[in-house]
Amino acid sequence: MRALWNPVPAFKTLIFGLYEAVQRFGCYYAVHLRRGDKLSTHEMRHISAGMYYQSVMNTCRQQSAMCCTNLFVVYDDRKLYNEFHQMSAKKFRVFDLGKLLAMEKKSRYDYTIELNGMNVYDVLKDNQSQWFIHTREVIVSITLLSLADHVFCTFSSNFCRVVALLRGNRCGFDTLHSLDTSWHKSLE
Repeated sequence: MRALWNPVPAFKTLIFGLYEAVQRFGCYYAVHLRRGDKLSTHEMRHISAGMYYQSVMNTCRQQSAMCCTNLFVVYDDRKLYNEFHQMSAKKFRVFDLGKLLAMEKKSRYDYTIELNGMNVYDVLKDNQSQWFIHTREVIVSITLLSLADHVFCTFSSNFCRVVALLRGNRCGFDTLHSLDTSWHKSLE
C-alpha cells in the first residue's frame, strides 16, 4: 500500500510542510472523528467526542515517555470537532487541516470543504471542482494521520483502514487505536 501511495510532487511538498508545521511543537497524535454517512447507514455506533478524548488520555497515562501535547484532528462534522476541541484544548495544542494550512500561509478553501456530518456524495454531487478539493483534503489528511505517533479512529471507517495500511508495521500496531471494532471481526 505504501508503495502505491505516491502523491504528486506538489502534494508531497505541501504534506512535508504541514508535517513540519505540526512537528515544530514536538510529537503528535492524530484523531479521526467520524460521523457522516456511517451513522445514518448504521455502519457504526455513536461514539462521542468524550470517548475519543478518553482514548487519547488513556494512551497518555500508559506512556512511559512523555505524552505528546499536539493533536491533529480530521473530522467531517464541525459540531463534533468543536466538542472535542473544547475538551482537549486545555491539555493539548489542537490542529485541524485548516489551521495547519493557515500556518503555512495556504488557503483552506483550496484544500478543504465543510461536510457538517452530511454524506459526501450529497454535498458534492455534480460539482467537479469541489470533488477535486475534497480529493486533495483526503490525500493530505490520510497522509498526516498515518505519520502520527498514535492514531485514534474507527476501523468501521475505510479512512482509518487506509491509515493502518500506510503505517504498516513501522509504528507498531499498538499505536493505532480503534474505538469501535477490531481490524477483522474474528479478532474481537
